[in-house]
Amino acid sequence: MEHIYLTYLEIGTGIYKSQVIDVVAKLNELGAEKGYKIRLVALAPLRTYSKNKEWLKENAPDAIVLPAVPRIKNWKLNRMVLNFLFLMKGRPKTILARNILAAHIAKGVKGAQVIFDGRGAIWKEAEEYNIFDQALSNEEVKRMETEAVHQSAFRLAVSNQLVAYWKKYLGYTQNNHVVVPCTLSTHHLDEAGGVTRKDLGWSDDSVVLVFSGSLAGWQSLDDLYNPLEALLEKQHEACLMFLSKENELTQRLEQKFSGRVKRFWLDHKQVFSYLSLADYGLLLRSPSITNKVASPVKFAEYLSAGLQVLISSDIGDFSESTQKEKLGHVLKSFDDLRALNLTALNSSDRERSRAFAAKYFNKSSEDVEARFKQIVQFSLDSK
Repeated sequence: MEHIYLTYLEIGTGIYKSQVIDVVAKLNELGAEKGYKIRLVALAPLRTYSKNKEWLKENAPDAIVLPAVPRIKNWKLNRMVLNFLFLMKGRPKTILARNILAAHIAKGVKGAQVIFDGRGAIWKEAEEYNIFDQALSNEEVKRMETEAVHQSAFRLAVSNQLVAYWKKYLGYTQNNHVVVPCTLSTHHLDEAGGVTRKDLGWSDDSVVLVFSGSLAGWQSLDDLYNPLEALLEKQHEACLMFLSKENELTQRLEQKFSGRVKRFWLDHKQVFSYLSLADYGLLLRSPSITNKVASPVKFAEYLSAGLQVLISSDIGDFSESTQKEKLGHVLKSFDDLRALNLTALNSSDRERSRAFAAKYFNKSSEDVEARFKQIVQFSLDSK
C-alpha cells in the first residue's frame, strides 16, 4: 500500500460517504494513469466496530477497517495497530490523515509522509463547543493542531479562511497547501424526484424555507426561534421545513404554525428531493471561529438543489460568494430574518445556484479536479 487515507473514529454518516469515500474514489480515478492508488484505512470505535465494518465494506469494499483502542486519551496506542497492519501489508509512502488525531497517529508510522486534511479550527472548536468533552485539554488540542499543521509534508484546507486561521493562530507561514471545499456526494444529483409540494400540503405559490443538518451547537438553532417565528407571522405564504431530528424548537414551531412547519428525518438518499421543494436554505450561525473557517456541505447541497441561501456574514468563504454571485441574502444577525420579504424563486435564480454548485462543488468539475490533482501529484513526488 503506497498511499492510504486514514480516518479515526469517523464512520457511518452521509458526510463520511461524500467527504471520505467519494474523495478516495476520485483520487484513485485521477491518479489511475500514473499508477497512483490510495486505500482507505478506518480506525473504528470498538463498541460499534462490527456495525461500522459492515457499513464501510458495503460502501467501500476495498477499505480496511480496524478496531481503535478505546478512549480518545489513548490515541497514541493506535500507532501500534497501524504498524502491525503495515508489517503485513507494507509501509505506505504517504498517509492522507483526516483531522488532527489521525495526523498524529500517522506520525508514528516510520517513513511515511503525512498529508494533513484539515477540516476546521479544531482548537477553537474545542474551546467554543467542548467537542472532546474533557478527554483532551484545550492546551493539548492547540499543541496537536499546531504540530499537525507545521509538521505535515502537505496540507488540505476546507476554506481560505481556515488557512488564515492557521497563519494567525498557529504561526503557519508556508504556502504548501491546497484549498478543497466540502464537495457534493458523487450520487447527490441523481436522487431527485418523488415528493411534491402538494404531498406536503403546500402550494406552488408558497415561499418555502428549509433547514437541513444536525442539531450540533454550532448550528445555532436556539437563536433562530424568535426570528423564524416573526418571519412566519409576517409572511403568511411562508412555510418552513426541517430536515433534522426533533428538538424543542422544531416542536414549538410545528405546534404554533400547524401545517406550515414540517419536520422530516430522512435517509441521506432522500434529502435532495426534499431540498428541491424549497426556495431558500438556512445557513445562519452565531459568530465563532469554528463557523468563520467552516465549509458546510449544506451550502453546496442547497445550491445544487436550485435554492438561494440565507447565510450569516462570516461563514467560511461562502458568505462572500453569496454576496458576489447573487446566490441569496447575507445577514449580519439572526434578527435580519424579520425584515426580509421573501419571494418564490424564478427559473433564472435556480439555474444560477445550480451552475455555481456544478462549477465549484461537483467532484467532476474542472475546478475541483484540479485541486484534487495537486494531492495526487504531491503523493507521487514523495520519496
